[in-house]
Amino acid sequence: MLFTHGPLLAAISASALPRIADYDAQDLANTAWAYAPLEYPHEPLFDAIAAEALKRIGDFCSQELANSSWAFSVLSIWHLPLISSISSASIPSIADYSPQDIANTVWALAKLERRHHEPLLQAISAAALRTIADFAMQNLSNTAWAYASLIVVDCPLLAAIASEASVRSAEFNHQAVANLAWSYARLAFRDPEPLFEALATSAIRMGQGPWREDHGYALTWSFWRITRPDSWISSVLAQYSVTPL
Repeated sequence: MLFTHGPLLAAISASALPRIADYDAQDLANTAWAYAPLEYPHEPLFDAIAAEALKRIGDFCSQELANSSWAFSVLSIWHLPLISSISSASIPSIADYSPQDIANTVWALAKLERRHHEPLLQAISAAALRTIADFAMQNLSNTAWAYASLIVVDCPLLAAIASEASVRSAEFNHQAVANLAWSYARLAFRDPEPLFEALATSAIRMGQGPWREDHGYALTWSFWRITRPDSWISSVLAQYSVTPL
């Protein structure tokens, strides 16, 4: 956990406010991004950042767009005009997005419950399909989680994520296993047998370990919902004292 010194951050915020109109796109995006991991949503500062960003959204590069949407979503700041503007600006530049930018953008849409951005989701899907082999495991699981949270069944993208993740199971951690299982179960996407075998094998190997309670429940619920063969379900559920509802 990062150390957060409230009085210091309040002083920095107060100092930044009078000069925010002089910030360029990179300054605005970097400032928002810096506050997010500190979990410090200084409302006057973020209102000012949003107002300035709306004026110069055309100056934002792909990383600045992605970082801004990610920061506002991490802090649960529902500034809908800015998010809509970022979404529109992202579509023509999505080809320039890195795998991290792609995953962060769609994660932000899901976190802010913005499921009515079909053109952007389609553009994200196309960009992800072209670069799926370059996605880190966290990018794969976060992208799947985002589409599942938005209840968007993009079959080509989900199949590609499942295929890529299943052959890289050595990279699974507890969160990736729980997120991937939950995502495909929520969407009732039953095709990726190799993925669920890899998830089950990894979960058994990890044992109870340092699972968060919500991860353990998500995993058991997912294997119950996806109705994998009884041997796989019982093997995974036996690791936990959780009975699916």
